[in-house]
Amino acid sequence: MKEQAMAQVKIRRTSADGSLTNHYDCYEVPYESRNTVMDVLQYIYANIDGTLAHRCACNGAYCNVCLVRCNGKNINPCRTFMSKEMVIEPVPGHKVIRDLVVSFVSSEAGKK
Repeated sequence: MKEQAMAQVKIRRTSADGSLTNHYDCYEVPYESRNTVMDVLQYIYANIDGTLAHRCACNGAYCNVCLVRCNGKNINPCRTFMSKEMVIEPVPGHKVIRDLVVSFVSSEAGKK
């Protein structure tokens, strides 16, 4: 019987009050080349750590609400295949609400 290949995933965690900034949690998940980064995030949330905050909406890269930074590149996790080693962080340039969830509201919104 063939042993299941595993992927190593590091995720930057941040609490709502900002107390866990620059803290990374490491996870080992089953590697399937057909799985997306979103599949990985959902797997971690459902099977390993139910406290992981991330967004998922259209699952088709139409809305960009799930946007994250993976291995140094901004990606749509719903349309990007997983790799055997991943570092996943909130997309830079936006206020982090918690973990991978950021506010896409412009700081200029509402100003006149």
